[in-house]
Amino acid sequence: MDPLEIQGEPPSLAGKTCQALVCYEHWHAGTLVEPANVIFIRAGGEWHKLFFDSGIIFWKSGVEPDASVDAPELTSMFRLIDLGHRFQLIGRHITSCDAAATPKGAKVTVTLDGGRSVVFESVDDVTSYVAA
Repeated sequence: MDPLEIQGEPPSLAGKTCQALVCYEHWHAGTLVEPANVIFIRAGGEWHKLFFDSGIIFWKSGVEPDASVDAPELTSMFRLIDLGHRFQLIGRHITSCDAAATPKGAKVTVTLDGGRSVVFESVDDVTSYVAA
C-alpha cells in the first residue's frame, strides 16, 4: 500500500458544526460513473473542497460549490447532491475528520456526534461514500 499523500491543508473540522455537506455526482451518457466526484463541507462558516485523484487527497478551503453543471461536449453532467440533509448531518458537531491510505486509493472519514459518520473513499480513481 502506498503512503498517504495529501495536497493542500486539511481543515480543522473537529468541534465545528456541519452547516452543509454536498457533492457532485458525475453522470456520463445517462449513467452514474462517480457518486462523489468533488465534495464540499461547510463548517465554522467556511467552505472546504475535498477531492481525490490517483490516490491523492486534495483539500482547498474557501471554495463554494456551484450549481449542477451540464457538460454536453463530454456527454456528462455533474449533479450537485445535498448529503447533509439526506443523511441528517446538518447541525451536528463534527468530532473528527481523518484520512487514510487504502490498498487501491484513499479515504476520508467525517465523524459527527450522535454516532453519525460519512466515509468518502476513492478506489481505482472512483470516489463513493457510505453514511451511517
